[in-house]
Amino acid sequence: MSVLWWGTKNEDSIPSNKTPSLEELEHTEIIVLGESLSPSQVASIMEQIKISGSRPSIIRVSGVDSFEGRTVSSEEEVPRAISQAKRLRKLQAENERLVAKLTEANQLLEEKNKKLDEFTATVAHDIRGPLGGMVMKLQYVLDTFDLPERAVIILKKALGSGERLTHVVQGMYELAKLGAKATKMEFVDLNIVLGQLVSDLSLDEEANIEIEIGALPKVWGNQSLLSRLFSNLITNAVKHNDKSKVKISINERFRVERSLASFVEIEVKDNGPGVPVELRELIFSPFFRASQTEGLGLGLSVVKKIIDLHFGEIKIDDSFIVTLPTERLEFSRS
Repeated sequence: MSVLWWGTKNEDSIPSNKTPSLEELEHTEIIVLGESLSPSQVASIMEQIKISGSRPSIIRVSGVDSFEGRTVSSEEEVPRAISQAKRLRKLQAENERLVAKLTEANQLLEEKNKKLDEFTATVAHDIRGPLGGMVMKLQYVLDTFDLPERAVIILKKALGSGERLTHVVQGMYELAKLGAKATKMEFVDLNIVLGQLVSDLSLDEEANIEIEIGALPKVWGNQSLLSRLFSNLITNAVKHNDKSKVKISINERFRVERSLASFVEIEVKDNGPGVPVELRELIFSPFFRASQTEGLGLGLSVVKKIIDLHFGEIKIDDSFIVTLPTERLEFSRS
């Protein structure tokens, strides 16, 4: 690791009346500035470093506290300071390599997930056409011909299976296409989104449902996807509630600081029986149904995918806790 001495007692030191060349600075990782250097000389080399584009560790033999770098009180302390600087630079270099590897791995994973979604959407799209035609033909045969009772029973079972498979394929297609919307992000006011959502939800008018929404922050995301996220959580709470009056509340919980950005935890709570502990990891799997209620079991898997697309998290205790970014993310799903 190259060390440049300037204005020190070291035998290889550059005299204080000279300035290191750009070439010297570009190939130097540690610079030691002697106490004989004047503030203007130090300023000169700092400007040279800036021009060179290098990022050396700088050790100043001085009692000046305002210096932007490591200071030692005497030149005898320099070897120890250099040793520490070398260890620190080695750790920084290793950290940069790890970050680069992780970034590349994440990019590869993103690309693979994108290709998998595209493949799933293509397959589902190609299946929908023939499958829909098959279902229509089965229905036509049942409606048109006078068939033996046994044949009618078999055809009705086949028709039912075909219709269920059609819904599954459609669900796969919609799940795979979610990522396309996540390329368009902006700041979204959740108060407006949820206010409109509750107004538009087609809930049973005879059901006794009370939805309370607290003051919520703006988050960074896709408005359409976020609306669907909360729509699925609300309808899930209504579907699995066992009370005569359904109560749902949505409130901000905590602010969370992550290396990626600032996030907010939003709690979606209802007065239903809750999710059994043994099912809390399973309910986000596609087509998993916790009960024999109608549906494909895609609602919560859609919720999980939307949150993943926003680089957030979801967890369950007595309620659903959704974590979403409150700061602009300088990169997007593409």
